[in-house]
Amino acid sequence: MFRLELLTGGGLPRADVLNVERMAKPDVLPAFGTSAEGTRIRRLRYLNDVMIAVEEIWLDGDSGFVRRDQLSDSLYRYYQKQLGFWIVRAEDRVTIKEVPAWAPEVFFQGAGNGHGLHRTVQLGGPAQTGRILADMVRYRQGALRSATEIGG
Repeated sequence: MFRLELLTGGGLPRADVLNVERMAKPDVLPAFGTSAEGTRIRRLRYLNDVMIAVEEIWLDGDSGFVRRDQLSDSLYRYYQKQLGFWIVRAEDRVTIKEVPAWAPEVFFQGAGNGHGLHRTVQLGGPAQTGRILADMVRYRQGALRSATEIGG
């Protein structure tokens, strides 16, 4: 499994919720779940208060109603405690893409060419898919590394 961590190892994760919205699933997403609707969660991610990524997670509409005020830094814990399911497997695909236009302006500060590591994750369980864009400049500058680089 691909994950980002600080060069000093790991890092305490936290996230700022940027947006939670229920809507029709766009055609660009892989097929998942049973509903034509989904809940989109967009977050700004940190490790030890170092900004590292923006992420977009989609939950199938039949997975339950997502309340922004109940979300925690750990979405997996939220799924289990609030929605009654857990993730049983995940498949990662990593490429390099442009940072999405919806990313907050602060994410672009010192961000060089606006590209990042793009992680597409198809998760098992009731239905979730997601995209995470890590800050490529911080990655290149050595503030971040992927666990796959260290054999994790």
